[in-house]
Amino acid sequence: MEGVKMFSGDDLKNMNYEQMGNMFGGGGRSKPRKTRSQYRRELVEFYKRYSMEDKLDGVDAALDKCRNLQP
Repeated sequence: MEGVKMFSGDDLKNMNYEQMGNMFGGGGRSKPRKTRSQYRRELVEFYKRYSMEDKLDGVDAALDKCRNLQP
């Protein structure tokens, strides 16, 4: 596969998380973070689109759980 870089442990050994993010295309935030209400709206739309209305009562609890997982 031409143009694909294969990484080894030696490549990553001395990099910090920011350098790794830049190396793999995830460095820096190019888009502003979404607000809780934006995530909530997307989750509600998802549940409705896929006929999972029974999960709507748990949307806020799911958002709370996700918030606690973020650094």
